Amino acid sequence: MPREVSSSVRAVVRVRPLLPFEVDAGHESCCQVSDERSILVRVGSGHQWRKYIFDACLPEDRAQKQVFQDSGVSYLLDEALAGYSATVLAYGQTGSGKTYTMMGRSVSSERSSPDEFSKKSDDALILRAARRLFRQMGTLDGFCGGDGSSEG
Repeated sequence: MPREVSSSVRAVVRVRPLLPFEVDAGHESCCQVSDERSILVRVGSGHQWRKYIFDACLPEDRAQKQVFQDSGVSYLLDEALAGYSATVLAYGQTGSGKTYTMMGRSVSSERSSPDEFSKKSDDALILRAARRLFRQMGTLDGFCGGDGSSEG
């Protein structure tokens, strides 16, 4: 995800799909991603829509891996390794998908067998970021003796 040199803050919006009970109750989504940078939000109960523009908008069909790639977290990790401060903030209403985006499926409720732990498709931003960070740290010259071991 390209970033302008002059910009230090980026706003990325992810739209979550309706949950099964919401679909069963006949609910409709109140927002739609119209392109990679804009989202349409329904105003009231009518058929009017208001358009908002962000640095990136991720539609409800995006997989966790795509969210990681498209959100710019990789760039933030690279900047952090270069010595800059970096923060990812999830903000939204209760039930809007913040925990799922940041942490993935709950271990206790969704991953019922040991085989479920090896599936990476639902790994969210935190786990993917940690993996990438440690992988990159292990390849840095001079880090831990240059060979990635913990003994220097």
